Amino acid sequence: MIGVVLWSAEQESKAVVWCEDQGDLAFLGSEDPQTEQLGRLVAGDILEFDVKIDGEFRRVNNPILIKGYENSDVVTNLRNEARKNEDSKGTVLSFRNPTPNNMEPDLISDIAI
Repeated sequence: MIGVVLWSAEQESKAVVWCEDQGDLAFLGSEDPQTEQLGRLVAGDILEFDVKIDGEFRRVNNPILIKGYENSDVVTNLRNEARKNEDSKGTVLSFRNPTPNNMEPDLISDIAI
């Protein structure tokens, strides 16, 4: 899995990671021996890792820091995109209500009135 560090507590070697599968966030804790090899993580760092399910949480397992990305650019770009999208209005599509006039005959018999 690839993920982006959204938040980190540098002194405690903890981090919250957004995952590429867009599922629940994953957590990296100081109790993991693998965190020592990573050094200090900051928001925007990109990791490759395995996901470990621990109760209701997803945990980062076997993390590897992916180098070659400017971490501050990720955070800045996400914030800028969020601000841009606050003002934009999407297109709303309206659908006809299902009535016997615009439905397939087989579907009408399946609807309980």
